[in-house]
Amino acid sequence: MLANAAKGKGPVPQFLTSFQILNRLPAATREWLITEYGRPGEGAKTHFAAANVIAASLKKLGGEVDVMYFDARGVSFDVGDEQVRFGYQLCGLYRLRQAEPEIA
Repeated sequence: MLANAAKGKGPVPQFLTSFQILNRLPAATREWLITEYGRPGEGAKTHFAAANVIAASLKKLGGEVDVMYFDARGVSFDVGDEQVRFGYQLCGLYRLRQAEPEIA
């Protein structure tokens, strides 16, 4: 999923949130995660919802994924047919780590 992120003007895939990844999964997989772990976002009434499962999985990849955070207050995401407001102040951004250029 991270390899298919928009590349912009360069060849490097850019960052995605766990909400975007959840939304881009096949519908059956997305719905299974939501059923199993709960709806993500503000008012989910759970600390570890479907988008958190994705974020935790990405963090386990360690050095293979770059992680940054942005201020997500007032931001919403599409998840399936719903628009979900982010429920915390910071939201993780994930992308495949880029190889360091070799120095000759």
